[in-house]
Amino acid sequence: MHMSYFEHLIIKIMKNISILLLLISCTASAQNIDIYCAGLTNDNTRVEIKLQVDTNEKTITIDDSATYKFLVSNKFNYVWENFVGNTAYTNILNKLDGSMVVLTPNQTPNQPPIVRAQLICVEEKDIKFE
Repeated sequence: MHMSYFEHLIIKIMKNISILLLLISCTASAQNIDIYCAGLTNDNTRVEIKLQVDTNEKTITIDDSATYKFLVSNKFNYVWENFVGNTAYTNILNKLDGSMVVLTPNQTPNQPPIVRAQLICVEEKDIKFE
C-alpha cells in the first residue's frame, strides 16, 4: 500500500509542527527561572525568598512583588541593586555554585562593603525534599 503525495505532505507538515511546538516550549521555559533561596543575615535572622528571573527582559522579581533590572547578567553572576529606605543593597547571585551574598556600603571611607546576608539558592526543579 503506497501513500499518496498528499499523505506524505500531511506527515511532513505534522513533523514540522511538532518540532516547532517543542522548540517554543523549550524557549518559553528558558525565559523564566524560579529560584528559591534560604540563609542567614549578619544578625542571624533566617531569610527565605523566591526569585523569578526573566532572562529575556534581564530582570529579577523578588517574592512576586518587586522587580529590578540586572546590573550584571553573564555566565557567572546575576547582580542587581535595590533600596530599602536610604540603604542600598547589592545582591550577587552566583550561577556556578548557587550562593548569594547581599552587601551594603560601609559607612567608613575606604572600607569594603558589609555582608548583610548569605544564602544558598536552587532552581525550583532542584529542590531536594518535596
